[in-house]
Amino acid sequence: MEGGASFPRLFFPVTLLAGILLLVPGCQTGACDPACGPGELCELGRCYTIECQLDLDCDDASSCTRDVCQSDRKMCVHLLEPSEIGEGPVGEPTCSNGIDDDCDGWTDGGDNDCQTDVCNESGWCWTKPLPQGNTLAGAWAFGSDDVWVVGDGGTIMHWNGTAWKLEKRQAESEFLSVWGHSSDDIWVVGKAGVILHRQGNVWEEVPSGTTNNIHGIWGVSENDVVAVGAGGTILEWHGTAWTAATSGSMYTLSAVWSAPNGEFWAVGAEGTILHRMGNSWSPTASGTREHLYGVGGTDESDVWAVGNRNTILHWEDGAWSGDSSMPGDDLKSILAFPDGTIYVVGDGGVILERGAYGWVSSDSRTNSNLLAVVGSNPDSVWAVGAGGTMVQRRYGFWTAFLGGEPYQLEDIWGASPDDVWAVGFWGTILHWNGRNWHDVVSGTATMLYGIWGSSAIDIWAVGEGGIILHWDGRSWSKFDSGTSAELASVCGTSPIDVWAVGEKGTILSWNGREWIPASIDSEVELQDIWGTNEDVWAVGCDLDSSRMPRGVIYHWDGEHWSMNYSDKREENSCYYSIWGSAPDDVWVAGQNGIILHWEGRDWRKVDAKIFMDIKGLCGTSSTDMWAVGESSELVHWNGTSWSGTTVQNLDLHLSKPWCFSPDHVWAVGYEENFLSKRWGVPVRYADGNISAFVDTAHALGSIWVAAPDDIWALGRNILHWNGRDWSTVPTWEFESSGSTDAWGSSPSSVWAVSGWRVLHWDGSLWSTTHQFNDALHPGQLKAIWGFSDSNLWVVGTDSASGIGKGVVFHWDGQAWEEIPGEASGPSYHDVWGAANDELWVVGSEGKILRCDLTSCLPAASGTNETLVAVWGATANDVWAAGASGAMVHWDGNSWEVVPSGNSNTIFSLWGISETEIYAECDSGLLEWDGHSWNPVNIGTSAHPTAVGGSAESGIWVLVSGGGILHRNRP
Repeated sequence: MEGGASFPRLFFPVTLLAGILLLVPGCQTGACDPACGPGELCELGRCYTIECQLDLDCDDASSCTRDVCQSDRKMCVHLLEPSEIGEGPVGEPTCSNGIDDDCDGWTDGGDNDCQTDVCNESGWCWTKPLPQGNTLAGAWAFGSDDVWVVGDGGTIMHWNGTAWKLEKRQAESEFLSVWGHSSDDIWVVGKAGVILHRQGNVWEEVPSGTTNNIHGIWGVSENDVVAVGAGGTILEWHGTAWTAATSGSMYTLSAVWSAPNGEFWAVGAEGTILHRMGNSWSPTASGTREHLYGVGGTDESDVWAVGNRNTILHWEDGAWSGDSSMPGDDLKSILAFPDGTIYVVGDGGVILERGAYGWVSSDSRTNSNLLAVVGSNPDSVWAVGAGGTMVQRRYGFWTAFLGGEPYQLEDIWGASPDDVWAVGFWGTILHWNGRNWHDVVSGTATMLYGIWGSSAIDIWAVGEGGIILHWDGRSWSKFDSGTSAELASVCGTSPIDVWAVGEKGTILSWNGREWIPASIDSEVELQDIWGTNEDVWAVGCDLDSSRMPRGVIYHWDGEHWSMNYSDKREENSCYYSIWGSAPDDVWVAGQNGIILHWEGRDWRKVDAKIFMDIKGLCGTSSTDMWAVGESSELVHWNGTSWSGTTVQNLDLHLSKPWCFSPDHVWAVGYEENFLSKRWGVPVRYADGNISAFVDTAHALGSIWVAAPDDIWALGRNILHWNGRDWSTVPTWEFESSGSTDAWGSSPSSVWAVSGWRVLHWDGSLWSTTHQFNDALHPGQLKAIWGFSDSNLWVVGTDSASGIGKGVVFHWDGQAWEEIPGEASGPSYHDVWGAANDELWVVGSEGKILRCDLTSCLPAASGTNETLVAVWGATANDVWAAGASGAMVHWDGNSWEVVPSGNSNTIFSLWGISETEIYAECDSGLLEWDGHSWNPVNIGTSAHPTAVGGSAESGIWVLVSGGGILHRNRP
């Protein structure tokens, strides 16, 4: 009866009703308290009306539901009705009314729709991530509602307690640090000696007298400010101008800090630490040669410095000494509070906290490099870094601003296909609204292992330390469990009959008022629970004196718990999950693929030939059950035999499933990526297809614009733009590595290639339409183009012979056929066509082919450089580009070389007209204006990965790290 069970739907249909039957708020078990209103009756603790005479009796006060009173069921029904119309834009009342107007789980400034667009002077605006994706290197805070951050692309942003807003952008600058004496007196410093000063609401550039990069700034008063930088640079401000001070060092200085008494400390390369007392700077021995990046403290006798290789130094009693034995990466910034709380941030998303019990590592919910940490008090702290990363400490733990990176997921349960919940590590709670997954504030950083509910407003989650959370339809709140034991699973038969189990034989029951403990053998670790009204089963492991686990099954007969079965024949066995369709059809699964079946009298071992540890079971009937575990396989029972379905291209560790219907199943777990980062992955089985949600931080490689409100970005996974925001579209179809490309004939018919597969979007899901034989064609497809759904072309590389050979395939609506070309030679990278007989293919060694339905013939390109992109405005105006900035043009008669002004590889081309064409390369974006190619400032140092667009939708650019920028055309 773990969180994936569908038991209430099988035995108590009244409480399910597709997960939307909700109890009238305030009604309790037994007598109704408070008393029912006029015209209402009380039955089993529920208030209801006869013939629904009073319309307001069922009003749940939520604008996100349609309230109906069903007299035949004596129940109030609240039908969720998410709005497709978003909140905002900024300035509209919907962004400041405290209401979730579009029923998406976010309110006002926390809703993407209410975020101010962060755009540069040329009109390029971030759409993902929000609010922006430039690296942030510096931060400063005056209070929890007054925070400043600065970074690449001349970015200066301000947090007012509700939303982040762009304060200023100075496009050619890269800002590295910020400090302020007050909200009306703020300094920003950066590369090439730039210094900006804000007085009132006016920013102005102040001469620094240097072109060296300035890395840090700090002050003790409005007339005593210090900035430090490259080459030992120290600048001092005493109210009128910046003047250089003698540092005595040629090493780069990375940060500066001042004690309240005016003593300054500066740190930098080679373990450099400088100290200013009075008017002069002098070196102090640090005891290290590591580069120091951050310095901070509480007063002149309590100063800290951090740097490479997890270096943490402490100044105390007139000397520096090492203070940390914590393993870690390079540390970049430190923040200390008078109460002794200290935060240190660094590469890989590391956050260290020092409190009464020394240093501990905290989970930051990101693996991005963190470069600065700032805050007004220990529980109002921000850390910022690479790719626009911002994480905030609130409620005692760290959360990623505007969503996050879901960690290892442990359990899943849903009220309906469009109302699904998943829980996992560090208090993670995710909600699926039928369109996408988003974070929901749990109020805890505790591990959550189990979830179950009786309805959409009665959901329980349990986990580490005996934590129990409850969802009432609006928020999660804590309940007293009376135990500190780890709780592994929760399930029930009704709102007033819920069970939770865990370690040390812990069993708890909820009667509608409180959680009541029961006890069995303390050596038993219970993993899961399931049952009917008075017939409940719990499974787990019994640990003997040698700590060798053996699987055990306990049974509740309505009055007592007793051991029903113990696998004493095998050591190192454990039962992880239990589920049943009826009291005489119960299944147990566990370690090493063991499966037991209960048919009403005894347990029988089933040889399912499953060799993984089975962590979860769920089902809808005796002929429809699923098992998941430590592999990327979902195994199905059809009443006769077991068969597996693999989630391809993902190395998944699945924990628990949830079954709503035979054609609608979810499972959760995690994927471990190349950074050893665990990403929470929900997997969905629907209508015979498996799809998976993976993280969106991977680079996106291609883009297809079907309409202004229907855009696809493809990479490790697939993102879709609906005109308001980007959401992840589930699929396991794409290869975990390798190129992808897309083309579409309409919004409901989009084609893509990945690896050796051709994929198709039919308006509702992505699926593989063809997979070329890997044994015959072990290369990969690189690009796709089409003229209709029955006239498609794909190109790629076939390395079956050991020597790469370009291949061209054509789809006529019935079958794929390889178009004859060269027997050996270059690989082909891109394809584009103006008409059926005007198709161009480009590849390595400057190869250009002109193809029709019978053959592909070479054309002289004028270059030997590898060509990886081709696009044309018309049949007589075609461009191809590639390595070393190679650019060639077809005028209808011949290809000619055109200078691009760039030496980097050009990876993609796209245009709007003959005089507005864009080329994407590592160094940035180029634009053809009809006369020459010129660089375009898109407002970020992240390098582009693809470009696309249309006259109606504007131009879209994908950038490294999974970011997306957009510019509307004039």
